[in-house]
Amino acid sequence: MSYDESVRYLYNLQKHGIKFGLNNIRRLASALGNPHSAFRTVHVGGTNGKGSTAKIIASILQAAGFSVGLFTSPHLLSFTERISINGREINEQDVVLLSDEVKDVAARLDDFSPTFFEVVTAMAFLYFSRKQI
Repeated sequence: MSYDESVRYLYNLQKHGIKFGLNNIRRLASALGNPHSAFRTVHVGGTNGKGSTAKIIASILQAAGFSVGLFTSPHLLSFTERISINGREINEQDVVLLSDEVKDVAARLDDFSPTFFEVVTAMAFLYFSRKQI
């Protein structure tokens, strides 16, 4: 799949009928080997200012010598803005490889229809785990 095809696949994923809760992402993460367990996480939640707050935290941690993965949404210009390590965006080839992998794993799960956010979150988990942040 090309980068454009991968991004198109992601944008065409389920956007409505979302099931609240963490069961879907837990199931998908488990099928991928729980990559999120390989690194420590700061989760920023709330109504406003999440992106700015996350970037400030990432900058502080990076200045302190940590390797920092950042997963944010939405993006402004390119999908690659959503996933970065130490300020460097994921490259298009990695987007293709990760989206293909998550798509294949999700397809093998019975009665499972992941959302855009669940697939992209799983991609970020895999990327950060493999880059050993």
